[in-house]
Formats: sequence, C-alpha cells, structure tokens
Amino acid sequence: MFKASLGQITSAASFNQWYNDTPDVNQAIKIPPLTLAPLPGGGFEYDNSSFFPVDGMGFGDYKATGHNFHFTTEIHTEFTYEGGEKFAFRGDDDLWIFVNGKLALDLGGLHPKLTEMIDFDAQAAQLSISKGVTYRMDIFHAERHTKESNFRITTNIKCFRDVPIL
Repeated sequence: MFKASLGQITSAASFNQWYNDTPDVNQAIKIPPLTLAPLPGGGFEYDNSSFFPVDGMGFGDYKATGHNFHFTTEIHTEFTYEGGEKFAFRGDDDLWIFVNGKLALDLGGLHPKLTEMIDFDAQAAQLSISKGVTYRMDIFHAERHTKESNFRITTNIKCFRDVPIL
C-alpha cells in the first residue's frame, strides 16, 4: 500500500502509529493552519524551506541544529472538484495524499527534495471523482531528515474547507 521507507512503513498499522497518539512514540501538537498565499496570474502557494513548526516542543530540539526534526504533519480538508485542478508538493521526506479515500500522491521514503503533482483531470477515474462534487483530501507528511526541512504546496484549487479529524 505504501512505499517502504527503510523498513519504517511496512503496513497500515505502522503508518497509523505515526499519526495516532502512541505513548513514548509520539505527541500530538496543534500548530496554526498553513496559509496559502495568492500567486500572480492565479493559484496559491505555501513555500517554506525551513519548515520546523514544532521547534521547542514535543520531545525537544537537536542540540546541533536547534531544530525539532522527526515530526509528522496531518492536514484534513475538502474542496469542490470543478475541473482543471492541480496540486503540487515539494519536500524532502514522506508525503501521502488521499483524495476521496484513494491514494492520489505517494512521495514516501527518505529522499532529497522532490516535486510531485496531482492532476485531478488526468486522475479523475482513478480517484472516482466527478465535476461539481465536494471531496475530502487527507495529507500526511513526515520529516525524518536531520539537516533540512522543505514543505511547498502549489495549487489552483480555489477553496479548501477544514474538516474534522475522524
């Protein structure tokens, strides 16, 4: 189901451990929502080449860098598919995006900064989506490097709506 990351993600159970409270393994920390800025000519972007939203929290920062690595980010939203939407992500570690409950983008594994894109029109059949219908998008990110943390979203989706975590 997911790309194995040096034996770290080997099943749905090991994936779930990263994104659910597990004593002595992780700590839930709420951070402010990410704000996507408008781009000239249309679209929206969040771009942070020093993405450390939990510095000074959780299990603590690395003394050598002063940053808190080894964290996950979980975003739940919904949008109305109108046709022509694209969603691109650039980052240096794991990212999985589910749309309508189906895996739409898989950038799992330890890797240098990579960019991947969801083209909703090209993937409409795979995602079982139709124009004019609202769909859930669930984004799961993990930062595991100890040198840098990059997080960039670029999209032309006009409106995201928060949804409760189930």
